[in-house]
Amino acid sequence: MIKRAGQPERDTDRASACIEDKSRECQLVDFVGSDGRCHSFPLAQLVQCVLERNPASQDQADSAPERLTIVFPTQDVVILGWNLKALRDALDLGKLVTVRTRDARYGGVEDKQPFVTGISVNAQS
Repeated sequence: MIKRAGQPERDTDRASACIEDKSRECQLVDFVGSDGRCHSFPLAQLVQCVLERNPASQDQADSAPERLTIVFPTQDVVILGWNLKALRDALDLGKLVTVRTRDARYGGVEDKQPFVTGISVNAQS
């Protein structure tokens, strides 16, 4: 579910609202990991997105089935989850969003909504 930041959350949204729109005045895409750290990147510097099957899901049945790699000039953001095409499409449309991880046990609750279980930020070598 892509929702607007600042909207009041219903209790049912707390487990599944992984992607929130930001105000138009903002210029950064935010990625908030399970540790609470927020990594922000200018959307204008997005170089490439790769949406693919998560290779770890072949070996581990409880792993997220999709991996979205978002490439910026100095770092890659790797997102694991379900239905990540909605996030890729939002970035393609130039939407500024905040992406948050949620507890994996809620991953199958809403089949059509994007659900993020992991975010890692890696420096490019």
